[in-house]
Amino acid sequence: MLVYGNGGRNIYFTVSMGMIALITTIAIVVYIKHIIIIKRISYSESITDTQERLSALQASTINICRILWLQLPFWCTFFWSNKMIVSDPVKFCLIAIPITLFFTLLAIWLYRNISLKNKDRKWFRIMFSTPEWTSVRKAMDFMNEIETFKQDLVL
Repeated sequence: MLVYGNGGRNIYFTVSMGMIALITTIAIVVYIKHIIIIKRISYSESITDTQERLSALQASTINICRILWLQLPFWCTFFWSNKMIVSDPVKFCLIAIPITLFFTLLAIWLYRNISLKNKDRKWFRIMFSTPEWTSVRKAMDFMNEIETFKQDLVL
């Protein structure tokens, strides 16, 4: 049972769920932008331009993943309460804070490292080994091929 201070509100729960909702909303907005971009793609354009846009769209889902990982530490704090902190500060300091710190550092590390430049790293391939992400990785490879093709045309 959560014990509430401040007029029946648990500030830890409010802030945690607020941040989770904000980060999820950002991801939803990006997904809506993706839908709009998909609807605006004209298949009468050159195949290279169309494929490049489609590949870029698929690859940009990695940015959504990066953003969503930022929720991680807030899932560690939503159940905190003033009573929990005051009644057993040693447990709180030795268990809750280190776990939250670990997940905060993990979220920051994932946010900074989930990018196209790390797509060939083992941890990245393991993390993104589902069929959905396999197609995204193929799209990223295809984008690189398109760039090489464009450079060859210029030369």
